Amino acid sequence: FYIMKNFEYVSKTEYEPVKQDLIKLINLVEDEVRDKFTFRYDFIASSSNGIFIIDKEGNIDVNVFLSDDIDELMDDN
Repeated sequence: FYIMKNFEYVSKTEYEPVKQDLIKLINLVEDEVRDKFTFRYDFIASSSNGIFIIDKEGNIDVNVFLSDDIDELMDDN
């Protein structure tokens, strides 16, 4: 059981611009590292289901998955 005392619900109109800014930032990082490795990302928890909650610290949950073999990446260095 998880108590959500540090979270609050927000409307999609409030959340969506923040999410879009985060996507732009992720895309900039992706462009910078593309020659070395690739990755994908997924918004997790409530945002992936259209329910928008934020934590009062301003954190957003995003999973990042490397698309390349990490051992191979480490060998290249």
